[in-house]
Amino acid sequence: MQHPKPEQLTDYFYAALAPEADAAVHAHLAQCASCATAYDDEAALSSMLRRFANDSERELPRSVVDGVWERLANERPKARMAAFLGAVMRPFVAIPAAIAIVLAAVFIPQYAAQRDLPSIDASYYLQDHAAMAATVPFGVRSSVPAALVSNNDDDNAPATFAIANDEP
Repeated sequence: MQHPKPEQLTDYFYAALAPEADAAVHAHLAQCASCATAYDDEAALSSMLRRFANDSERELPRSVVDGVWERLANERPKARMAAFLGAVMRPFVAIPAAIAIVLAAVFIPQYAAQRDLPSIDASYYLQDHAAMAATVPFGVRSSVPAALVSNNDDDNAPATFAIANDEP
């Protein structure tokens, strides 16, 4: 493998490489002292930046923190009241819905069984269609042996047609 780029070393340090690339960089660092030194420098720089960020972190002024807690305390009763109303109203919605589901489950099958629904005999319609299709003189499945044939050989003359019958 070629020497990894600095961006690859950074991604390797933060475990952001694909597994294949990560394994290749790991194997290369075990064999190449200069790349291992560059990786160690990257790790040292990263930990130094992390320490600096932690040391320079500032606390909010106490008055701001107290103001936030006071606002939260004032908002809680409204949230509690909404939660309370939601809990109280839940049975008023759930109970009628459950009753409607039970009634539907009991009465709909009985109602459907009592009704004498007319049935459609599809075979009648299929047979009727087959009989009608057989009588069309120029249909594909026609029992009448006929075809349209032109009587003129001239392309410019008006077309006239006759039925050609295969039967003698």
